[in-house]
Amino acid sequence: MRERLPKCPLCKSEFHYRHVDLELPFRCPACDRWLRVAHSYWYAVSGSLAAMLISGFVCFGLGARGGYLVLYALFASIPIFFFVVFWKMHFAPPKLEPSTTPLDTNVLGLNQ
Repeated sequence: MRERLPKCPLCKSEFHYRHVDLELPFRCPACDRWLRVAHSYWYAVSGSLAAMLISGFVCFGLGARGGYLVLYALFASIPIFFFVVFWKMHFAPPKLEPSTTPLDTNVLGLNQ
């Protein structure tokens, strides 16, 4: 499976995921225009859901049943969640959309 890189919706160039900020607008390294991650409810929930399902199957496979299955799956989902997020960033990057200039960078006129 080949690593998929985020793609700028404006200039269509691909760049490394380390340039992507999940919370704040950021500049495209190729065209220098402002972008942001298009937050969708499904993209946010899918990581937690996948971690819970994987941990549930692993714990069931190891012999946990009943209330112990729920408890062990809950605890096991925490480290598995980090692997799921790592996989999503490398093989299913978030969708990007154009953004306006963040308010705090326009104070000193640094966005020009």
